[in-house]
Amino acid sequence: MENRELYFEDLFNILKNIMGTEFNLPTFGSATIYKMIAPDNQENFEMIINRKGHIRKDNLTYIMFSKKIGQMIRLDVSGSAHFDAIEGTNTTYF
Repeated sequence: MENRELYFEDLFNILKNIMGTEFNLPTFGSATIYKMIAPDNQENFEMIINRKGHIRKDNLTYIMFSKKIGQMIRLDVSGSAHFDAIEGTNTTYF
């Protein structure tokens, strides 16, 4: 078990490069998947960005997977609009 935890920590801390030249957030109700790779090509990763909130429609979720370990991290982002001083309106940034 300790070896798996150390391996997870190494994978978590390693630099990950997104493959491809474009990075776009998905539209509401959809998801995008990005392939990622470690610079030394020792591990492959995937990042899913999901905007399919079923309960909270404004939810944005990032999930990162390692090919060897599986799900590594999940980050759910949701919240109310923020006042944009430049535009003078309430704005949600995602």
